[in-house]
Amino acid sequence: MRRKAFYVLIFLFFGSISTIQAQHKLVGSVKDISTNNAISGVAVTVDGIRLGTTTNEDGSFILNLPADGPWVIRLRHVAYQEKSIRIKQNSDHKSQVQIALQSQPYQINPFVVTSDRMRKELDEVPSKMDIISSTTIESSAANNTDALLQSVPGVFVNRSWGIYSKNASVTMRGFNSAARVLVMLDDVPLNKSGGGGVNWNLLPNSSLSQVEILKGPSSSIYGNNAMTGSINMITKDAGDKPMVNMEMIGAQNNTYGFSLQASTPKKIKKPVFWLSLSGMQGDGYYLDPQAIRTEYSSKSFLKQLNSYVKGSYTFNEKSRLEASFLGSFFQVGLGTQVYEDKGKYDEYISYMGSLRYYLEKGKAQYKIIAFTNYEDYFNQSENVNNYGLYKLIYSPTKKIDAGLWSTARFLPNDKTEIIAGIDYKFALEDGKSLYLTASDEMYFFGMHNFAALFTQLSRKIGAKGILQFGLRYDYGQYSKGEITVVNPTANSDFLLPYIGDHPDNNWQSLSPKLAYKHIFSKKINVYASLSKGFMPPTIDDMTRSGKINKGIKIANPFLEPEVLYSAETGFQWRYKNVIVEPSLYYSIAENMIYQVWTGDSVDVEGEGPSPMIQKRNVSQGTVAGAEISVKYQPRKWVSFQAGYSYNESKIAKHEAEPGDDDLTGMYMAEVPKNLFFTDARFTYKNFNLTIEHRYTDMIWSDDLNTLPVDAFHVVNLYLGAQFKNLGVAFSVNDLFDVQYIDRKGLLSPGRFMIVKLKYGFVGR
Repeated sequence: MRRKAFYVLIFLFFGSISTIQAQHKLVGSVKDISTNNAISGVAVTVDGIRLGTTTNEDGSFILNLPADGPWVIRLRHVAYQEKSIRIKQNSDHKSQVQIALQSQPYQINPFVVTSDRMRKELDEVPSKMDIISSTTIESSAANNTDALLQSVPGVFVNRSWGIYSKNASVTMRGFNSAARVLVMLDDVPLNKSGGGGVNWNLLPNSSLSQVEILKGPSSSIYGNNAMTGSINMITKDAGDKPMVNMEMIGAQNNTYGFSLQASTPKKIKKPVFWLSLSGMQGDGYYLDPQAIRTEYSSKSFLKQLNSYVKGSYTFNEKSRLEASFLGSFFQVGLGTQVYEDKGKYDEYISYMGSLRYYLEKGKAQYKIIAFTNYEDYFNQSENVNNYGLYKLIYSPTKKIDAGLWSTARFLPNDKTEIIAGIDYKFALEDGKSLYLTASDEMYFFGMHNFAALFTQLSRKIGAKGILQFGLRYDYGQYSKGEITVVNPTANSDFLLPYIGDHPDNNWQSLSPKLAYKHIFSKKINVYASLSKGFMPPTIDDMTRSGKINKGIKIANPFLEPEVLYSAETGFQWRYKNVIVEPSLYYSIAENMIYQVWTGDSVDVEGEGPSPMIQKRNVSQGTVAGAEISVKYQPRKWVSFQAGYSYNESKIAKHEAEPGDDDLTGMYMAEVPKNLFFTDARFTYKNFNLTIEHRYTDMIWSDDLNTLPVDAFHVVNLYLGAQFKNLGVAFSVNDLFDVQYIDRKGLLSPGRFMIVKLKYGFVGR
């Protein structure tokens, strides 16, 4: 028996050695067929077995294939046509391949997205989703992340001052207010509960690898802020080799800047770091139109410095820990200067930190994200009123958001997916307005707490259908709210009826979603969904009062949450080199939160009557909308994209308070009825040319539809060239210098030219 056992052990030992020796080592590199540039981030998988990797920054990859070839190797990338190759087994147990991929900026099915808080293939998402790929990002004339979104149908980007805009507004699906769109950076929420908005100046476009836009209410899985959709900005990652990319930027108005990304090689059981640094400053331009310019009009200016570092540690193929920290300084002039050095200006100092843990165990996946988001905002305002009286006001505000998001994904069988989780978020806003030329001091404070449970079931119906049902329960609380006025004068005595402690308030909401997608073939698929969204009022709307551009804003601590019911359907059709994606949607907003001119006015120290404005719950708003995008690539070197959206956005019912105007039948303010864009991209060897056209329809800047903002066209141009490690790019925004007046009565910058010099290095 001992001898027999010995022979068995010898057999197993040599059998294992032969198995190891029989492994086939595949060494490959992937390049762009037109430019010959290496392509990083290509997913390389083996058909029939759970084996895969991604290409490094230099486009290389290594796969240790099991015995018994041949094997079919499949390569997929969001910006390139999918390709498969066949590798035959040979006596050397080693193969080397060079693979060229054809660029396809508008690929029908990008490999993976994070629409449901977990990575999955786009075919598995029964909703309308748009992807901005790295190829599109690199060849766009956009100078800020939000400007990239202007190439997405139905997304309205209001950045009228170009790179000098203090805070762009991004809305979609026919509603105003940036608070209705959830914005994330690497899965971490950026929206401030204080005001609901996002600082889009945090990162340069060169730091991004992909932007994912999920349209329609996503509250069933993301909760508040996802009323009309969500946007996830995904930054680049480290490769298997050290990497450095640099840009030097020069532009008009004595504007210049830099951008730097660097990373250490990615290895298991070793820390990995990825860093992005960027900065820019410029003299700006006059915001006031010539007709109203005064001796106190001044040029806007810009100063910004951003840093973002990610670190990760991969314990094994099943688990990893990631951490990130972002620091940002942004200062912008607002076009008025009397005595102070910087005149009227805004300053944002932002910090964001997160800790993310990913675990895969059997058929389950887990993701836990802890985050904190801090913003220190400062506004200096100075002016001279109609009576020659000088005013200087400091308005500092601190906003803090912190929370914990946990998500679990279970795959009980090949047809079923279950996603569930628990969320918690805490937020506060602490603001003040201090009159340095008077005795007034105004203080505003409020807190939010949110807790939620959610689950989502996705089930494959037959071979071609996907049915999805989601349900989320949210509990919200407003507390510690107060408005205090110290030493009031005529500057602030209009606030006296509103001062004091606010009553605490609690909210609850159930947000369901039912969606279905049917994939008839590779050429056509159809989806439909019914959903309910939920958005509480922001702390800013409940606590802060004071003078704004349109009048005097009055806080409303009695605001209730807004609820959105939405129905949507659409399809995707592909014929040869054409992709057509139309969709229709109809939404009803109950208890809609809307800015209302109250009918009252106040004269603050002889400046003339200023209308009093307040956010209120109007009875009902409705949006009937449609959008369509067409993508066409007739040749390998050229591609076209066009998009159009139409929104009939109205106040359907308004229970006006005594003295208020009835808004029933009025169009929603700051929502264009028509948006249209076209993009053309040309690639020839190492050269890229992009031409972009944007049309924005007229909008109303007030609730009574008496103050129109004219429609306008803008044409942008991008020209770039890449030669091995060196590159150069030239872009022109508003090529034909069509300066327009924005909703605040201020000018756009007109024609604006930027030159970029690039250098990239990949180590060994």
